[in-house]
Amino acid sequence: MTKLFYTALVSLLALMPAQALVIGDVKNDKLSITCSGILESSNTNHERFTECKQFAEAALEERMPSHQEIELRISKLKKIKGIEVDNLKAITKGKGTWVNVWNYPTKVDEFMTKLRRYDIDTIYLQVNRSNTPVFRNAGQIDEILRKAHQNDIKVIGWSYCYLNNISGDVDRFVKPALYQTSDGHRFDGMAADIEENIRESAVERYTQAVKDRLPSDYPLLAIVFSPRIRPNYPWKYIGANWDVLMPMTYWHGMKNKHQPGVVENFVTDTVENIRKYTGRDDVSIHLITDGERTTPEQIATSLEVARKLNITGGISIYPEHLATDEMLEVIRSY
Repeated sequence: MTKLFYTALVSLLALMPAQALVIGDVKNDKLSITCSGILESSNTNHERFTECKQFAEAALEERMPSHQEIELRISKLKKIKGIEVDNLKAITKGKGTWVNVWNYPTKVDEFMTKLRRYDIDTIYLQVNRSNTPVFRNAGQIDEILRKAHQNDIKVIGWSYCYLNNISGDVDRFVKPALYQTSDGHRFDGMAADIEENIRESAVERYTQAVKDRLPSDYPLLAIVFSPRIRPNYPWKYIGANWDVLMPMTYWHGMKNKHQPGVVENFVTDTVENIRKYTGRDDVSIHLITDGERTTPEQIATSLEVARKLNITGGISIYPEHLATDEMLEVIRSY
């Protein structure tokens, strides 16, 4: 790699958006990409963008790294909490907690410290509902994005969509997905909470409109019912068109929830029937466990089922503001 190449690279870095950052070799007077997508899937990486830029500038000053150092740096830049960021479908892997629009943290630093204490690496942050502005808590979002990313915590937004006004609901999904703070932070993904108008025609119109306005590889995350609750959900369509299904596996309303086997059977039925109704044994499932009026023991049971049934899309707990320390300790131990 030549000094001329790094001069060009530093110039390019100043012009290119973070999500387009690449490192390459010079061939035929053009960049032949050898490491792409460093920042594509997780827009958590303003710090990684800065780091890479400094790396190139250092090389320009003739502190040229060895090939091993280059490979090590590239490997580091491509990972967030052990997840290859160019595998967009892996964005929900790990352990998360769900924050709704009414319960944003007021002491953000303390909130991040708490999440790190319990090894939670993803915040699912509700951005809006169909009856709110696109950013329901606009004044708090930038701080949460910035401080989460400083702590290696992903932030995935979510929108509760009624699907009565498709174009409005599409805006409430797409605009947060494309949002960027003044210093380069973005949501790491967006999820749609589809539980009001579940007619397949409405879901299809919404899905297609979202796809039309986002990059083709943008991961689509769908918050869905347990099939036990809504067997008539448009399972095949959503299973074929959304990348990760995130069932609300909530048993707190069951009258017999404290009886032996009830939670285990409910969670098992949820996972097995999602696979059955979508017609896909390989469908990516992220299990949302129930932190409302439940017990740590029940949560542990639900996560044991997730492990036994090979849930590959991660796990999380809803809602954050009701989850006790004992419940979060179960999440930490998973």
